[in-house]
Amino acid sequence: MQSKVQVWIYQRPGRPSAKPLVLLLKMRPDRGGRWQPVTGKVEKGESFVDAALREAQEETSIPFSESPKDGGYEFEFEGQWGRAHEKVFSLEAPQDFDPKNVKIDPKEHVDFEWLSLTAARAKSGYPSNQIGLDHVAKSLGWAIE
Repeated sequence: MQSKVQVWIYQRPGRPSAKPLVLLLKMRPDRGGRWQPVTGKVEKGESFVDAALREAQEETSIPFSESPKDGGYEFEFEGQWGRAHEKVFSLEAPQDFDPKNVKIDPKEHVDFEWLSLTAARAKSGYPSNQIGLDHVAKSLGWAIE
């Protein structure tokens, strides 16, 4: 069974008490064309936490200074490459990071947006992403309005 990660990157623009914005990436049309958080597979010998950080850095080029936090949700599904087990994480972008400076991987994505929790939940392309965001929000004490 393949191991995968789902990483909800967030930023609180301006100040730590601001409402968070989360990052969604738009997949290339040949990869489904849906909006989703950072996702990827766990490499052999890699922990879920290490995979979450690596995938987040590879897919966004954000210079993270903290480790991903467990989002409190994991699940199994049947994917195009067989059965998979996915674990959800959250990861805060540094306060001084300019959200316009996300550099997406053109082999995987065509666009990105920073959205409110409600907008991100509505735009997410898979129910498992919506549920993952709900769990991340709960684990961080956020309300999805």
